Amino acid sequence: MPFEPEDIEPGALKILNETGFVWDSQLLAFKRPQQTGAGHAREPQLITYEFLREQQLVVGSTLDQSARTQQLLRLRIVIESLD
Repeated sequence: MPFEPEDIEPGALKILNETGFVWDSQLLAFKRPQQTGAGHAREPQLITYEFLREQQLVVGSTLDQSARTQQLLRLRIVIESLD
């Protein structure tokens, strides 16, 4: 099923953009390159489209405002745990 990043809930897109994640259509994921203290690249960090769908962070989900806010907070926590 083809899709564009616009399928992602706008609040989730904002969080991903603010934290340096960019869409990779080949991986079907948002990725963020990581640097070590010495400037050497490590494996990129990924937030997959599948994960966002499972969390119902896609346009058209049936989450109410409270549940949506909780899922966005969970996304922030997941991203912080990657750091």
